[in-house]
Amino acid sequence: MMKKGAIALCFVFGLNLFTFGAVPDFNGAWILDKAQSDAIPTPGAALFGGAVTSKPPADLNFFMAVQQDESSLRIATQWSNGSPTYVVYTLDGKESRIAGDRGGDFLCKSNWEGDKLVIGCGRKVVTPFGDIVTNTKEEWSLSADGKTLTVTTTTSGSQGAQTRKQVYLKK
Repeated sequence: MMKKGAIALCFVFGLNLFTFGAVPDFNGAWILDKAQSDAIPTPGAALFGGAVTSKPPADLNFFMAVQQDESSLRIATQWSNGSPTYVVYTLDGKESRIAGDRGGDFLCKSNWEGDKLVIGCGRKVVTPFGDIVTNTKEEWSLSADGKTLTVTTTTSGSQGAQTRKQVYLKK
């Protein structure tokens, strides 16, 4: 009887370790690998469906710091010539409200799909010319060695859908 209880406890405990171990750890400081990444959106591009520019100049770098725990993902991003921006997503499936830069907050939900973190956000901005609705889906994945983070973002809005890939290297 005790042996069955010990086996059951090991199974449950082992299953919890396996589940926890399956979640990638995005913690750390990251720098954009411009050579492997698609063009960066212009400021406010998400408002109009994700218009992009060319790749940033060689002397301009993009940094990202990530703090992750079991319930949230805190992200600070900054261009080497600018001020940082901060975003916090919940990782428990609850909705997060992210302040919009041009009116209209983003409502976001995150969930794990295997070893990928998927963050879906939507936003509606009311303008004199009509409502502008934008949706984004980010898929975060980590390389096996934990040194490369790939974020694939699909943005859809009034100008259609656009997908871009950003590759970050751990510092």
